[in-house]
Amino acid sequence: MAKKKPTAKQVAWITPDLRPLAVEIADLKLDPKNARAHDDPNINSIKASLQRFGQRKPIVVNRRNKNIEAGNGSLVAAQQLGQTHIAVVWVEDDATTQTGYAIADNRTSELATWDDARLAEAIVMLETEAPDLYGDLLLAELAADLDLHEEPELVDPEPQVDRAAELQEQWGTETGQLWIIASATWVHCPKCNKLHRMKT
Repeated sequence: MAKKKPTAKQVAWITPDLRPLAVEIADLKLDPKNARAHDDPNINSIKASLQRFGQRKPIVVNRRNKNIEAGNGSLVAAQQLGQTHIAVVWVEDDATTQTGYAIADNRTSELATWDDARLAEAIVMLETEAPDLYGDLLLAELAADLDLHEEPELVDPEPQVDRAAELQEQWGTETGQLWIIASATWVHCPKCNKLHRMKT
């Protein structure tokens, strides 16, 4: 007997182009030999992604035994979110190919590296524009690795009075201006030609 097509509500969390691939989660099996562990922080981050973006790529399942080859974490997260259906790409692999692909899917991702400059720019943007996602994806750990929130060491530069006119033109400053730098207020002193931090 053919299974009923899922309702619109059951697949609403799946991106439209993938909805024809939706199958019942209850029909699928986690890979009993999966070498990739998914701890709570990992599952929680997958859940946060699915809640915000929905399912945007299918999981890979072996038609021969209904075991998941790629996407075990996504299935667990979807179950915990109360989803009943998930988009699947079916393959027909023997045991060796199933194990090999499962390892390759994880290993090839591990071998990629971050472009630190672009990552830092993205993290700063998400921390400001999407603080919930910043927290859910544990981006603070990446930010710490990049020292994004480290206070820079302040170095008091030597006076360059002989370059006062040149620097004033370069910076576009005028005597008596107030400068706000890094949440502090600075004032230019015409007598000593220096910037002094004002107490707030």
